[in-house]
Amino acid sequence: ADLFTKVLDEKRFNFLLEKIGMSCPES
Repeated sequence: ADLFTKVLDEKRFNFLLEKIGMSCPES
């Protein structure tokens, strides 16, 4: 269960990073 939660957290973190990157294209 812990591993599954860790994977979900990583996916959500990567998704947030992508969102931030798309909202700031110059960086």
